[in-house]
Amino acid sequence: METPPKYLPSNLKGLTAGIFQTEENLFLDDVELLGGQQLTLGTTIDPSSARKLDYFLLDMRSDLGPDYAAKLRSFLDIFRQTANGRQLYAAIPYIEMNYHWDVHNDTIPSAHGDAFPGPRHLYDNMMADFAVRSISNLPMKDKMRCMVLRLSPLSRTVVCIMAASGQGKTTFVRQLKQNSSSFHVASDYLLSSIIGLKDDGSHSEQVKAIKASISGLDHNGIWSNFFRMVEKDDQLLYAFLEIVLLQFETASNKQFVSFDIDAREENTQSKIKRFFEGNGLKAWMCTT
Repeated sequence: METPPKYLPSNLKGLTAGIFQTEENLFLDDVELLGGQQLTLGTTIDPSSARKLDYFLLDMRSDLGPDYAAKLRSFLDIFRQTANGRQLYAAIPYIEMNYHWDVHNDTIPSAHGDAFPGPRHLYDNMMADFAVRSISNLPMKDKMRCMVLRLSPLSRTVVCIMAASGQGKTTFVRQLKQNSSSFHVASDYLLSSIIGLKDDGSHSEQVKAIKASISGLDHNGIWSNFFRMVEKDDQLLYAFLEIVLLQFETASNKQFVSFDIDAREENTQSKIKRFFEGNGLKAWMCTT
């Protein structure tokens, strides 16, 4: 009878594991049982390597120096940026009932000599952007324990409100913000900001493309005319959406964001949805 893996699920059999570089790894016996390739990862992952991976592994038990928390946060940040729907299986040491730990200890040991966070700090701060499932909890030396966890980045949700001018987009957004504390990008205001930028050559290619497209438009009705152009020009549409994404990044602490645009064509609405989903967001579409 085949021995089942201890910490990893059997459905990972034959898949490729990305193993963050540490001296030992709790999961290696399971990986051997499951087969598949193993790729050792450093402190960065290039996109071509990331595409080859099916899941990630991290064991912090051999990395218990004073910069433990900073290294753990760095690994979690790398995983978040490259996860794209994949999961991380992690062995994370901690000290129970560590009352002296706070957010400032991420980069320096605490004044009390505790280099390790307690479970509350781990869950409420360092892993706040992840869906976490506990697999096991192992004893270690010196009052330490080790969480064995499965982590998945929380999917950020964007609500796309698409309607013609005067159809109630702004009213809907006000109600949405009252009930959800979401971060909102209004396409009219964003376009106005782009129009107001000086032509000094310092702007991104996306901004330059948009400014060039509106240079010949009559200022009266410029917003409506621009969005009619967007519906006919994919390059212009994606340039505008790239700028919207940059706006979302200024509110990285918000899991719920929204965006309104005067997009009337069903084909354009579908492209907007696919764009956001292709950039790792869960897209909800509201049309009138």
